[in-house]
This record gives sequence, structure tokens and C-alpha cells, in this order.
Amino acid sequence: MTLRMYDSIDVAHLPPGADAYAGYVNGAWQTFPALRRLFAQLHLLSIAVSTSADADCLDIEAGDATNSDAPAWVKRQMRRGEPRPCLYTSAGNAAALIATVEGAGIARSQFRLWSAHYGEGKHICGPGACGFPAADGTQWTDTAPGRNGSEIDESVLRDGFFGGSVSLTGPEHWDDKDWQAVSAHGIGLWWLAHAAAGTVTSGMSAQEKANVAAAHKALAGLVPTPAAVAAAVVAALPPAAAGGLTQADVEAAVEAVFARAGQQPSA
Repeated sequence: MTLRMYDSIDVAHLPPGADAYAGYVNGAWQTFPALRRLFAQLHLLSIAVSTSADADCLDIEAGDATNSDAPAWVKRQMRRGEPRPCLYTSAGNAAALIATVEGAGIARSQFRLWSAHYGEGKHICGPGACGFPAADGTQWTDTAPGRNGSEIDESVLRDGFFGGSVSLTGPEHWDDKDWQAVSAHGIGLWWLAHAAAGTVTSGMSAQEKANVAAAHKALAGLVPTPAAVAAAVVAALPPAAAGGLTQADVEAAVEAVFARAGQQPSA
């Protein structure tokens, strides 16, 4: 299963029907605020065109951010609680970008790669698909049909591109209100979201996938929905200290929720 995502510098050109929409938070075309009004119930990907802004994704192309900008920006997004920051670049630059980020000590599994590759039809970049490095999603055309005869960008994304995280505060998907609700818990929340939803990613080891499955099975017996699972854990967390909560705090909260149900979480 894959997801379809649209983006355009003019939100009036965006038709309904996609699984996700992407837009900019800074630069000449700041479309993301409008996307939040128009498509609030769908997956949204915020894009920064420079390192001066925080977002889900950094745009790395001529006139915007560069490969050398990426490592520090990715680390900053991780510190603010983004579990897998996204980097957008051309398929031809993907190998160099990956090498730069990995050279800074960031594993490939810790960030998403959104490639741009036109002229090869609908596909997600990978050695077996087009010969370029494996991406998590690919913008494969800039001539998809938009509203009123316009042309827009269309991407195809892997099913797990948005991580399967669930909302504590509503609507369906995790948003700024959820991050505010859990304050500085960043570390460990990505795993908590996967345990709550029962989702795994290709970057997880076999043991990690087994741990997520076991944790989800136990959690599902406590409360009926993933959102309620996450809410129960967050409710058990102590108030955030000045430096933010630690992984140990998150683990203690999970154990507290299991203890109330007379169970033990899987290692």
C-alpha cells in the first residue's frame, strides 16, 4: 500500500482526494497554514526552504538548503520532538546527501528521504526501480492534473511515511497540540506511537518489530484505542522538568500503566 501526496505553490490548484498534502512554512510561497485549514483531517507535511525554520521536511535544492545544512537541521528537529525528519532532494543528489547526513552520525533509518525524479513514471526511488538510492517517497511528476486546468506536483509515499502515530488530542493525526501535550518527551515517543498503533517500519530490526508487536498486543488489552493507550501513558508521566523528560521517565510511565492492569511490558 502507498500514499498519494499533492503539493503546489498555489493551494487553490490542489484538488481533494489525496492522502496527504505538503506545503511551505517559509520562503516566497508559505502555503502550509492554508493546508491546515483546508485539509486538517489528512496527513500534512510542512516544508522549510532554509534552516532558519523548523518543519517536518527540509527542501534541499538550488536556491534553498544545501547538503551541508542537513545534519544540523535534522538534529535540531529531533531535539524538538520530530521522530524522523524528512529531507527533500533530487534523485541525482540523494547518494551525496545520504553520505553527508550519515557522516554526521545520523543513521539512514533516522530520517526520511523524499526524492524528486521525473520522467520514469509513478515510482518510489530505489535500486530496483530506477537505480537511485532507496527513498521513503518520490515526487514523480510536476504535471499532475490540478483544479481549473492547472498542473501540480504529485508524490507517491511508502505506507509508513508518516509513522502511523496517533493523536492524543484529536483529530485523527498527531499535530502541534499533541506535541504540546507531551512537552519535551521527544525521545521514546516514536516507539510509543508504534507500540500503540501496532505499526512497524522497514528500518526496524526483527527484534524491534517483535517488541513492538508484543507491546501492542499487551497495550490493546488495557484500553480500546491507540489514542487511549497513548493518553494513558502520557497521563502517567510526571511534570516535565526544566530539561525535559527522559527516556527513563517515558519507560516508567509505560510500566505504571501496565502495572495498573497487572501486566508487564515486553522487553
